[in-house]
Amino acid sequence: MLYPYIFTALFLLLSILLICKHEFWRDEIISWHFGSETNSFSEFIKTIDINGNNTYAWFVILYIIAHYISANPESMKIVHLVISTISIFLILKYSPFNKIVRITIIFGYFFFYEYSILSRNYALGILFIIIFCILYKNKYKNLIPLSITLFFMGQSSILSFMISIALFSMLVIEFIIERKYLIKNAKKVYIIIFLFIVLLGIIAAYIQIDAQVSINSTQDIALKIFNRNAEQNISSAINISRGLVDSYIPIPQLILNFWDNNRIIAEFLSSYNYIYTILLALILFIFPIFILKRKTIIAYTFGSFFILFIPFFIYKCFIRHYGHLFILFFCCLWISRLNKDDKYLIDTKKNKLKTIQNIFFITILIFSLIASAITFYYEWKYPFSNGKYVAEYIDKNFNKDEVMIVGYADFTAETVSGYLNKDIYYPNSKNVKKLVDWHDRTENVTIDEIFSEADYFADKYGQVILVNMFEVQEADIPFNYNLLKKFTDSIVNTENYYLYCFNKTEILNKSKLIQKFDYSNFSDFWIPVNQCYFSIKNNNIYVKATGTDPYFESIFPIIFNKKDTLLMMIVRINSPINSRFQIFYKRYGQNYNEDDSQYFTLFSGMNNIYINIPNPDDLENIRIDPVCAQADTIIKSVEFYELDNAK
Repeated sequence: MLYPYIFTALFLLLSILLICKHEFWRDEIISWHFGSETNSFSEFIKTIDINGNNTYAWFVILYIIAHYISANPESMKIVHLVISTISIFLILKYSPFNKIVRITIIFGYFFFYEYSILSRNYALGILFIIIFCILYKNKYKNLIPLSITLFFMGQSSILSFMISIALFSMLVIEFIIERKYLIKNAKKVYIIIFLFIVLLGIIAAYIQIDAQVSINSTQDIALKIFNRNAEQNISSAINISRGLVDSYIPIPQLILNFWDNNRIIAEFLSSYNYIYTILLALILFIFPIFILKRKTIIAYTFGSFFILFIPFFIYKCFIRHYGHLFILFFCCLWISRLNKDDKYLIDTKKNKLKTIQNIFFITILIFSLIASAITFYYEWKYPFSNGKYVAEYIDKNFNKDEVMIVGYADFTAETVSGYLNKDIYYPNSKNVKKLVDWHDRTENVTIDEIFSEADYFADKYGQVILVNMFEVQEADIPFNYNLLKKFTDSIVNTENYYLYCFNKTEILNKSKLIQKFDYSNFSDFWIPVNQCYFSIKNNNIYVKATGTDPYFESIFPIIFNKKDTLLMMIVRINSPINSRFQIFYKRYGQNYNEDDSQYFTLFSGMNNIYINIPNPDDLENIRIDPVCAQADTIIKSVEFYELDNAK
């Protein structure tokens, strides 16, 4: 019979066309980095526990690929598409639906796009769910294969783990009800092995999830449940109702950033009153209970509650997560069709309920097909993420080994790092690497701090590129940076990028040195003011602190009133530790104040701080504060430059 092969080939062809257009976004790149950026398997496990929120199976596959097959992240697309295509073939070959329904299923939103084009761990779990449905037909003969399937289903993702528990619960209840038939048709040793393998899978998945929760949370989930207030619970309930509606009616809004936004029906209803969304969600949740047979109601209700536990108590979920509610319903409907002797919850004419079942299922499949077509259009026309194109631009216009790339925010810049295959500096975590460290980072960093941290790398690399997730106001762009290029109009709106470049040679070539202070004349122009003193030794100026608030200031007049010319100060300073460096400006007739100051980041070791002095024409003095109180700070020099046409 050629039908399954023909439509599998068609699915594969369309998927290849679209997946070649698809650009990885951060979650896909992060998954790849889990495998590629760890040097040993133990380091790999530790990295997932610290930075992940899922079970290991998909990442183990990527670890093997990255270390032993290919270092190119694009290879992840091939593996993922193979997994999803196998699922499609199995649906076409074995599912108990007519041909038209099967075709509609495979080209619907979730199977064609969400769990095929986007390379995440969900497709692996869905493959095992489909295998379970196939094996279920002869469940007493397939006890061991069923247990192995449930085991790997639980290792694929937290969501498929929840579904595996629900399906296991359904089987256990069935075995209890049909225990006489079970004992007659299955060997006791097979039953024991079945239970052992499934329970081993549950324990293994729990250990993986618990390790991540324990490392990344100071409070158990169980305790968090009791610490939530009514407002938080209501907000979660509203978001869950939207997600539930989206899982059955996934038609996106006709906007560029449709993907992680509420779908059109949930958004439309919520715009009037969220009560309407909650009511529709309840209808969509309850209705399947009356069109599924009794045995599968157990799996459906348990599985739905297990899945919805995640967005209610653990983390916010999106369409890729809520889609598992549809997958669960599809699985239960498949099994329900296999249980010929089972009854519906309401004792009525079988044909009547089957007609209602078909109408409901076909309706949501049509919605899913429409959603798939809309998504195909947007994915084909617009970049999903601009990370790939930023990497290509940098690779084409710069020697990537001779330029330092600074990425903010780290979670969005990691996409660029992955495509460029280069470690970059993340101001959020103060380190240079590809994989973002979610365990030890600062959520928000000011734009002044970002630019000053980027300056640190100018001496070593000559050029620094800041890849920023938002556009900086022109007034806030330091004089030594230029806006290189904007990358906008991506489907994932947090993966638009703005590139700013600091070329040290270019800046110094168009500047004129007007004053330099170093060990030969430093004490003539600077004096210690508070809790510190200077000592000059080995051609260095040592600033020795005598208290907790040391600072010093200039004693030279600054006369600078040329139009269209900037005054630049470069401070070369060796700091014993990572710290902050602040400069205060004293205007004629005024005192120092916080509003007229600038912050800069100091790293342990030598730093060159490039400072655009604001409004220098009425400047009387400069104060450098604070100087490190823990150890001697070494000032190599302070230089002043005139810089023409800096902007």
